[in-house]
Amino acid sequence: MITGQTTSNTYQGDGVNREFTITFEFTDSSQIKFKVNGEKVETNFALNTVAKTLTYPTVESELAPLTSADEIEIYRDTNITQDIDFTNGGQLNAEMIEDGLDKLTMICQELSKKIEELKN
Repeated sequence: MITGQTTSNTYQGDGVNREFTITFEFTDSSQIKFKVNGEKVETNFALNTVAKTLTYPTVESELAPLTSADEIEIYRDTNITQDIDFTNGGQLNAEMIEDGLDKLTMICQELSKKIEELKN
């Protein structure tokens, strides 16, 4: 069940911290994306879906932590697909229906945020 409205988190670097908390709901790690200073990043990070944290940059990358001049935005980006296939005359699985409704809710939240950004 999706109970929150949050679809992203934004943090300012401090020259020390590499771990950032993800406070919004997601159902798959592929939904988690992030930008540093407005540029999408796809390498040198670690995602912990249990602790709901994103580490950037990783120590192994040998990159310095983000400074106070840097901003990281972690956001959810849900694929707009319909992944549930109900069988005609088959049993309805409540969990499967809820998963589908959760995905629709997340897509609606993300589209709503994009619309608001276009208005500004």
